[in-house]
Order: sequence, then structure tokens, then C-alpha cells
Amino acid sequence: MNEYVTVEELKYTLELPSAFADLNIQQAVEAASRAVDDHTGRRFYTTESDEVRYFSPEHWSSYSRYVDGDFVGYYTTPYIDVGDLSTVTGVSVDLADDGTYEQAWVSGTDYWLEPYNAPLDGWPYERLTLRATAGRSFPGYAHSVRVTGKFGWGTTPAAVKMATSMLASRWLKRMREAPFGVVGIGGDGAAVSISTVDVDVLALLRPYSRHSVLT
Repeated sequence: MNEYVTVEELKYTLELPSAFADLNIQQAVEAASRAVDDHTGRRFYTTESDEVRYFSPEHWSSYSRYVDGDFVGYYTTPYIDVGDLSTVTGVSVDLADDGTYEQAWVSGTDYWLEPYNAPLDGWPYERLTLRATAGRSFPGYAHSVRVTGKFGWGTTPAAVKMATSMLASRWLKRMREAPFGVVGIGGDGAAVSISTVDVDVLALLRPYSRHSVLT
């Protein structure tokens, strides 16, 4: 499952008996996890198998250029926003807009994954940037770049786990006290918005919020 805390973890936090309200706890955990996804625009898990996603190049980065330590100007290079990418298995491009991704690109030779040191900080990659010396260019077609790999976060950050636990605990309390069923989340575990009154949750999630959602 793709929840950021387990039923047993939440029961331990709340000091609940071993068989107490497991169904309600599972609903609260699922709803809180999906609410965190919705609020941050991220997915703090990866799928078991690789996914295939398609991208259109629309962005350019500017870099300072130095020769023998002297600044000689700027150069720009195109990149694509890949959302959150934990590992990449392959990158290929459609050169003729015919749905055939016939040209394979090699990491470190044709492109960089950036931020370059993201794994050292426990973050996924967010961009695929062409190497200036590779002689490659993105085709000018929509969905011309195919990326195969694991999207999302390989490890859930501790702050995300804590925020999820806090949300689930509050919603579980409302579920158990509501006289006419679930209050705060749907009976099917559907996510709801995180209220601005949850200042601690918002503070925990603020560093992880994106302006766009994975597609």
C-alpha cells in the first residue's frame, strides 16, 4: 500500500488496543496520505515496477561559462521537468513525431539528471537537462521524450510521516465521535483539503510543496 504511516504505527502513537477500530484507522491513514499528496503536489512513494512517462521540452536554464577561470558569458540549455524521478532506466526520443522513440540517450553523455546532488540530500531528481557538449537537441514535438523509471520518492521523509500521522489522528478522532458517520474524510478514504488551521502540518509539509502536480 502507498500510505505514509501504517495502521500499527498510528495505533502505537495513540496507544490504542491491538484490535481497536482497525478499519477506521486504515481509512484515516489512507485519506491523510492522499491529502498530503494533494497538498504538496508530490508522491512520496514509487511503484514496484518502472513507469513510462512522456514529456515535452518547454524550459531553458542559464549557466555562467568560464574559461581558465575567467567568466566569458552565459549559455543556455534546454531541460524538461520530470516531476520527481528516483531512478531512470531509459530515455529515448521521437525524432519524427511518428510515435517511434528510436533514439536512446545515455545519462552522463547526452543529459544530466538534476539537481545533480539530489540523492545525497535524500531527494529525487526533478529535471533532465541536455549536456551542452553532447550535440543533442529536443525534438520540437509534444510528448517527444519518453522516460522510463521509478517516479516519486523512494523513501518517505520523516516530516511527511509525522504530518500524515497528525492528520490521520485528528480525522480518526472525528470519525469515532461523529454521530452520523464519517466527518472530515469520505467513507471510501478519499482525500480532503488540509485546512489552514493545521499550522503544524503545514509547517512540516512546506519544504516539500510543489507548484505543479505530477502528470
